[in-house]
Amino acid sequence: MGADNLFVGLITASNALAQFLTMHFVSDKFGSRREFDIGLILSGVLFASLGLVRNFWESWIPYALLGFVWSFVFVGAVRSIVDNSTQKGAAIGVFNSVLNLSSLLGPILATVVIVFGDYKSMMYIAAAFSFASYAISRKLKPFDMPASITGSRTSVA
Repeated sequence: MGADNLFVGLITASNALAQFLTMHFVSDKFGSRREFDIGLILSGVLFASLGLVRNFWESWIPYALLGFVWSFVFVGAVRSIVDNSTQKGAAIGVFNSVLNLSSLLGPILATVVIVFGDYKSMMYIAAAFSFASYAISRKLKPFDMPASITGSRTSVA
């Protein structure tokens, strides 16, 4: 979109600053389920709006808001895991593993989309993923981590 490195850095910093400022504020204010739902729905809306931007100036506000909204997704997910698991450490470990896997797969998918499509396509696909994540999360029920994932052993005495 024609942005120079300084502007890309400022957009990235505004996203990180929004996350930093809102993580504590969001923490358990609305309930983990509501926080998670709000975050996914608003992420989808913001990604779709980023598909509509015509220049880099128009992207600044949605990217900063995306940092705010990510706080809702992250805090809601972590609170839900902590509230619904007896093996909290193992559950958070699995959550971090999935988060790290998405940090690997997301850029790969984005690269493929950019090569065969464009920036708008990437944003619309991200919006679709957000809305699909919301729909799937509404169907899932909370469950405790199975021993096969956590490494817990039961005695057979």
